[in-house]
Amino acid sequence: MRHSLDALGGGSEDYLHEAALADSAPSLTFYDPNNDGNGLTSLGVHEHWNNEDDKQYSRNLGIGNGIELVMATDDILFEVTPGDFKPDGDVDFVDFAVFVLAWQSKDGDENWNQACDISEPNDDVIDYNDLDVFSKNWLAEAVPDGLIAPGAELVEIYSDSIFFEGPCWDPVGQKLYFVAWGTSKQLLRLDTLGSATVWIDDPLDLIGINGTFISTDGRMITAEVFAHKVMSYVIGSSGPEDPQLLAYDPTWMQPNDLCQTASGNIYFTDPDWAGGHTNSAVYRRAPNGTITTVITDMVTPNGIIASNDGSVLYVADSIPKLWRSYPINPDGTIGAGTVFFDPASSASEVPDGMTIDEFGNIYMTGMGSVWIVSPAGELLEKIDAPVTTSNVTFGGADGKTLYITCDTKVYSLQMLVHGN
Repeated sequence: MRHSLDALGGGSEDYLHEAALADSAPSLTFYDPNNDGNGLTSLGVHEHWNNEDDKQYSRNLGIGNGIELVMATDDILFEVTPGDFKPDGDVDFVDFAVFVLAWQSKDGDENWNQACDISEPNDDVIDYNDLDVFSKNWLAEAVPDGLIAPGAELVEIYSDSIFFEGPCWDPVGQKLYFVAWGTSKQLLRLDTLGSATVWIDDPLDLIGINGTFISTDGRMITAEVFAHKVMSYVIGSSGPEDPQLLAYDPTWMQPNDLCQTASGNIYFTDPDWAGGHTNSAVYRRAPNGTITTVITDMVTPNGIIASNDGSVLYVADSIPKLWRSYPINPDGTIGAGTVFFDPASSASEVPDGMTIDEFGNIYMTGMGSVWIVSPAGELLEKIDAPVTTSNVTFGGADGKTLYITCDTKVYSLQMLVHGN
C-alpha cells in the first residue's frame, strides 16, 4: 500500500474498518493481491489488522493456501489522483479495468466499488459524472509530496582519484555513462557498483569529451573540448559505433555541454575561460545541420538544459556564479535572457552541469551542491555533497535515480520523481 491510514484519523478503529471494507477501503486503497485488476472481496472475520503499530494486514487465502501479509507505510508518498484506483501514482489501463467492473453500479450492487465514485459530490452511483473525472485524469501522474525519496541518502557508486563529469543514462542498455578527466580522458560505463568499463579512451587528449546527452534518436551526442566538435554515436556494447560529425569549428574555444529539444535542435555551450571571456557563446545546430550563434551575453556559459516543452533554455554562467534562462522561439532561435537563479553563495565551486525532472524542475550543480529549482525560479531542495559537484542526470530502471558526478566520486540518490 502507498498510503498512511493515520491520515484518516488514526487509531485501531480505522484499521478494522480497512479490513472489514477491503473491497471498498476507507483509505481508497485498491487491494489487488492477484494483480489482475480485480479487487479484493471482503472475507469478513478472516481478515484483520494484526496490530496498529506495525500496520500488518493479513487475510486467509483459503484452506491449504495459507495467509497473505500486506504492509502499510507511515508516509504518504503522493496525493492520490482521482481515478488512480490501484493506486500506483498513475491513472492508466489498470485503473480503467477497475472502473469498467464498477460501471453503472449503485451502492449495494454486487459490483459496487466506492473508490470509483469520484464525482464531486459523491452520488453513490458510477456513471458519466465519474467517467468525466476519470477521463480528465487519464494518464496523469500523481504529484509527489516532495522530490527526494523519504530516508534516501547519497550512495557512492564509483570512486577514483580523478574528476568526473558528463553523465548520461542509456534507457535501452540500462547503463550509466560518465566522463573521467584523469591523466587519460575516458568515457566510462558503470557495469556494477564500483566497477566500470572504459567505453572511449582518449590517452593523447585528442577528443576531450565533457558533456554527453541521449538524443531523440537514442544515440549519444557529445561535446568535445579538444576536438572542437559535437559528435553523435550509436551506443555499442563495447564502445561507440557509427560516429557522425554534427558540428565542427577549429575556432571554437572548447565545446563544453549540450542538450537537445524534441524539435531536434541541439544547443551547446562554448565558454572562453581566458581573461577577457570575450569569445564565449552558445550555439544551435538546427535539424538541417545549420550552425548559428544564439547567445553571446554570457561570461562563461557552462551547463545547459531545455525545458520539457522546449520553450526555455537554461544555461549556467560559471564566473558570475548564477544561472540564466532564455526563451526558445518556435523556429529554434533564442530571445533575450534574464537571470533565472542566483543563490548568492560564497562557495568557491562554480555552476556546472544540469538536468530536469518530469515536472520541469531544474537540477543544477555548483557551489558544492545540487540546487533543485522550480520553473518559476524558486529553490525547492538543496542536496549537499561532501565533494565538488560537476553534473547530474536521471536514470535507473524506473527513471527515478539521480546520478551526481563529482570530484573523485559518483553518487546516486533515490527520488520520487523521474527525469524528462
